[in-house]
Amino acid sequence: MEMIEGAGTDPKDAAVLAVLISAMANTEGGTILIGMKGRLVAGVRLSMKEKDDFSVMVDIIATRLISPKLNVSLLSMDFVSVRLRDEDDKYIIRIKVKPGSVGQYFLIHNIPDTEPALYVRKRKGPNHTKQIPADEALKLINGRRN
Repeated sequence: MEMIEGAGTDPKDAAVLAVLISAMANTEGGTILIGMKGRLVAGVRLSMKEKDDFSVMVDIIATRLISPKLNVSLLSMDFVSVRLRDEDDKYIIRIKVKPGSVGQYFLIHNIPDTEPALYVRKRKGPNHTKQIPADEALKLINGRRN
């Protein structure tokens, strides 16, 4: 599980999510919770338009920033309404990623100023995403694991 305090729809946020989503699909899957401050629920305020924009961004990540395209059956997203004290409703954005098929690996690409790369999760928990060096990635892709 990866917990993030906030994320918008700008290219930098899309790049961060692309790395996390591809890493989870490359290993055991996982869940991204946006609107968390550490382990505390902070929530994010979202208008209907912002929810739509965020949904479009996740679709773009799955179809244009990750190669091969992430099958829609591997990715789901929902907006969980939370009410904190006397504040207006906020949301936790929950993105669930299922693992890809055995022998299939997802690369991030089409991100400005970033080389295509393969990411995995070292183990469950926060901040455990790691980029695989090119030579090791080629071995994985070609099916020659050490």
